[in-house]
Amino acid sequence: MKGNAWRYALGLLLVASLAGLSALPAQAQDRRPSDLVMTAQRAQVTRVIDGNTIEVSQGGSTFVVRYIGVRAPAPQACFGAQALQANADLVAGRIVFLESDEQATDVDGVALRYVYLINGRMVNAALVGSGHAQVVAQLPNTRYYTALRALESQAQQARRGGWARCGWQPEPPPADAEGCVVFSYSELDQRVDRPSKFGLLNAGSCVRIIGAQGQVGRFVYHPKGSRVLLGPGYLRWRDGFVLIDRDPSFPERLRAHDGEFRRQPATITFGGFTFTIPGRPVRFDAVLPLDRDQNNPNQIRLPVSRTWVATDLGDGQVELTTDWFEHVSGALDLR
Repeated sequence: MKGNAWRYALGLLLVASLAGLSALPAQAQDRRPSDLVMTAQRAQVTRVIDGNTIEVSQGGSTFVVRYIGVRAPAPQACFGAQALQANADLVAGRIVFLESDEQATDVDGVALRYVYLINGRMVNAALVGSGHAQVVAQLPNTRYYTALRALESQAQQARRGGWARCGWQPEPPPADAEGCVVFSYSELDQRVDRPSKFGLLNAGSCVRIIGAQGQVGRFVYHPKGSRVLLGPGYLRWRDGFVLIDRDPSFPERLRAHDGEFRRQPATITFGGFTFTIPGRPVRFDAVLPLDRDQNNPNQIRLPVSRTWVATDLGDGQVELTTDWFEHVSGALDLR
């Protein structure tokens, strides 16, 4: 009886330990097998080429797949043979599921994919976590970049694999000389839920934004859910990018520049007749103070669109319900 109780307790401890491991960055470590069957492409691994490249068979055709977001050493390089073997141990001869990101192929026409085992484990993440591969930013394919970097940091701190044997150093994310991630204004002003390049950002990331006329501003990124003192900058929500600044007449009050492009009509007279024709596009802006929901006065909203952007916590602090780029220096109006 005591032996059974001991084994039962050990089993619970093992389950708890595995649960803790899978909870690290779950979005880059595993997926539910049922989700893979429904959303990912099934393929058979026919050859393992190196630590981050395989050949697969799918639908009667064979093609090469390179793992997104990771780079393993070449087979002849330091720890390259071990990386190849680790990849083979995971996938050789097995059924895998393939998930693409923004780009289906690289410049050489090689398929770019996140690769999953049938139990839902992501191979890209497994190789990073075991120290057999490093993380690289492959713009615009950054869906799991932040989570992979978290696994890489753990592997580096634990001195696993190549971190101990080869003196690896993390590859910095794409940035300018000051370490700021560079965006064009047009990249941010998209009507999408979340641009893929946001995968390079963490709370507090330095961001440099280049405007349409070449003007440049420096900002700090605050993801939704952050608690901040809201001030001049840009709010990024699903319908675009909205400038926030201070009202010159009431400096304590923030206002939003909300606008759209319309055609300004042009009037011409010819042969005694007057015609009105569509003219060139002109941006019409509504510059209005941020308002509050009448039923929920602690909810701060954008004017015109009536979109909630923050919850007032008091003492000037708010909790963001959308992403915010806090202005630090340089140009503020980048449109």
